Amino acid sequence: MYKRIPDILGIPLEFQVVMLTFIFILFLSPYFSNVDFGIFKIPEFTQKAKSKLKIIGPILLLLFFIPIIPAPPPDCNENRQITVTVQYPSGSQQEENAQKLRQELSDRGFNVPGDRPEPVPERAAPPQGQAWIKYFYDDDRAAAKCLQKVVSQPLIKNAKLQPNKKLQRDYERGTIEVWYPAK
Repeated sequence: MYKRIPDILGIPLEFQVVMLTFIFILFLSPYFSNVDFGIFKIPEFTQKAKSKLKIIGPILLLLFFIPIIPAPPPDCNENRQITVTVQYPSGSQQEENAQKLRQELSDRGFNVPGDRPEPVPERAAPPQGQAWIKYFYDDDRAAAKCLQKVVSQPLIKNAKLQPNKKLQRDYERGTIEVWYPAK
């Protein structure tokens, strides 16, 4: 994920709107010199000023919109207090993969209860070739993304993040489920 320069500088969104309006006027001003738009009038500029505005306007507009610096990755070490359950469809060939993932997460410091992944009915499993990472509270989304990044299995790296807020009463905060598909 990338951030725009105003976001990096911490400029509030409301002020960004004002800045964008000003920058847009600067961008258009050399082309609409001495035109009255009703709420504002662009003054007449000399040829020298117009040529400078033709350079400054686009640069400011690009700096305002183009993502320049990637956002820092989330610190996954902060999310190790989460509980992760690994689930796979019963009767499928995913039990071995689920056990490897369970061990990998445990080795990386995640709280993975039990000594085996949990089998679930095949009808409840994700579609073939698509894994799920389910979380139940908004504040667990970052932890779910971190979990997705730290695992080595490609199927889980490409898993679909699934908020499941309807089941909040059944789960504590900090609980995430990884669901394997049926093969």
